[in-house]
Amino acid sequence: MSSSGNLDVPVVPREHATIQAKPVADHALQEVGLLTVPLFHTYGFFMCVRAIALGETSVYMQTFDFEGMLKALEAHCVTYMTASPPIMVALTKLAVVEKYDLSSLLMVQCGGAPLGKEAAVKFVARFPHVQLLPSPLQNCTGRGSMGRHWN
Repeated sequence: MSSSGNLDVPVVPREHATIQAKPVADHALQEVGLLTVPLFHTYGFFMCVRAIALGETSVYMQTFDFEGMLKALEAHCVTYMTASPPIMVALTKLAVVEKYDLSSLLMVQCGGAPLGKEAAVKFVARFPHVQLLPSPLQNCTGRGSMGRHWN
């Protein structure tokens, strides 16, 4: 597994077949997550483990494509997604975003690098219904360290 800026050989093999998890509870709202970050990165790996542990539905992208991401958000009624600062900036600036219904999106967790205050303010202005969260301890535990965000 690699961390931010780490281009060395992954510390942990990418074969995750040995991971076992049990959903912790039955939730009234079925969360659907879109993971836009690579699974070999700490952030992506722990978001994947978290989704398995909580029994959530996850949508993965084989390769990142901005409009493909928007299509996936709409088609799968995604409730939360991971994003890096460049994705956050694109969501606030690009007109193509208006073509898609993103009303199911309730939370975006930005990580991988710091998100500037100006970009965060613009995101919240464009998507007032979406909770914006930083990635806590992203190089240690990813979102696995966080509790549920709307309970």
